[in-house]
Amino acid sequence: MKWLKKTFITVIFLGFIMSFLGILYLNFNTYSPMIQAAYEMNRENVYIEDNTIIFEPSKNVVANFIFYQGGLVKPESYAVLAQMLSDEGIRVFIPRMPFNLAILNQNAYKDIIQNSSYMEDFYIGGHSLGGATAAIALSKEATPFKGVIFLAGYGTDDSNLRNKDIKVLSITAENDEVFNWERYEAYKDLLPNDSMFYTIGGGNHAGFGFYGEQKGDGIAEITREIQHKITVERIVDFIKEK
Repeated sequence: MKWLKKTFITVIFLGFIMSFLGILYLNFNTYSPMIQAAYEMNRENVYIEDNTIIFEPSKNVVANFIFYQGGLVKPESYAVLAQMLSDEGIRVFIPRMPFNLAILNQNAYKDIIQNSSYMEDFYIGGHSLGGATAAIALSKEATPFKGVIFLAGYGTDDSNLRNKDIKVLSITAENDEVFNWERYEAYKDLLPNDSMFYTIGGGNHAGFGFYGEQKGDGIAEITREIQHKITVERIVDFIKEK
């Protein structure tokens, strides 16, 4: 009995150590917002409700956009993008995900929609893994969304959107070396025929956010500001197109 007790305590202790080291690893490898993004988070139109960051437009709202962050990127890192979209009348929601991994809470959008009384159309999407997660969530049931927006992202073989009544916009960046271009091309067959694709010349993977350079990424030939400007223009045109 003493041996069993010692073994049990040892297993519990090792489990605790492994969990601690895992959390430590994730924290050290998580990208944090740059000063520009931190500044945008302090604007008066930004507030947090039910663990979701909301960017409220100052003019007439034309749509709602639920945005899933990239893997191991803090959600505040997309504050510049969200503010630029809100300036165009798009209300942006960025749910905070467990360990900054959207895949751990695929259905975060449900609480946002169910708890809101907004009448405007809802769109969903995200950056990199965030976009893939949105596609997985959408493929499982009837979608409440008018469209989905991928920023350097694509779905999986299990996230077939081809027969969904939904608009699709996919934006990539020319110098993105984090992105798997082969899988991206293959996934196009699982999207609606009228899906829209656009590649930003000179942009890279990290240029879709403000969190610094990303390991393994290509070198950007344009500024983040320019990449954001083009991204916002494409999203606005996509949403406003009837």
